[in-house]
Amino acid sequence: MLIELIASMAKRLDADNDQKEEKRQAELAGRREAYVDLFSKAVRCDFVAMTKTKYSKEPPNWEFIIKPTTVAEHHVIDSITTCKRLVSFSQVGPTSEPFPELNHNEPAAGQDWIGGLIRVCGFECWRMSQHGVFVNALTLPDDASLMPSGEQGISVDKMLFRLTQMFRFAAAFASRLTPNGSVDISIRLSGIHQRVLTIDTGFIRAQPRASVRDLTYMVTCDKQLLADPDECAIKAATWFCERFNWHADSEGFLRQLQKPIIPHLWKEPL
Repeated sequence: MLIELIASMAKRLDADNDQKEEKRQAELAGRREAYVDLFSKAVRCDFVAMTKTKYSKEPPNWEFIIKPTTVAEHHVIDSITTCKRLVSFSQVGPTSEPFPELNHNEPAAGQDWIGGLIRVCGFECWRMSQHGVFVNALTLPDDASLMPSGEQGISVDKMLFRLTQMFRFAAAFASRLTPNGSVDISIRLSGIHQRVLTIDTGFIRAQPRASVRDLTYMVTCDKQLLADPDECAIKAATWFCERFNWHADSEGFLRQLQKPIIPHLWKEPL
């Protein structure tokens, strides 16, 4: 009887401990999510403040967030100098339009992050945290001139160019940041309501357009996926094109469109 009582008490204690651990993990996850949310909102605030100096309403823009699959509570990068080195190592060409822009930026730094504000050939704002979180917000070129009607468009060519840069950056970034190369990536395209999808060297017959103000593509990438960042970019571009109501064989077309982009990106896949 005593043995059964002791065994029962032990089970209850184990259950209590399990519940406490689950609660602790949930609280940790909540704090991590809150940190990433606040960090990205700070970048967004700086970016919006810059764009308001030129635009009366939100211009088409990208927001790129990459972070370890599990964001640690403690710093995973020893200094903000190392943060800058990681961003520089991961930067993708061409020299005329790199991602991110590091040469013409107004440097900024905070408690545990380093970043930059760029006002050359558009607007860009980026930050890199010692927790391993990188956020970049930047404007898209305005392609209104491509539409005979004068409507404002979103260039598929430039979309694919930027997405290919983003995933090549992600591959280099993840290889240095995490042992298994696993990262969460979020890519948001905003300021696109009623914008028409265009092609720089051709014409999309149906004139597909966005029905919403913004779209967010999210993916978890491991080392195997990021071994082919260009294909990751094709998948992301296809996802965006479909949500502009372009349902043709866009993936095959995008692969052809990507081929001339590749030679200009001086960050080769690892």
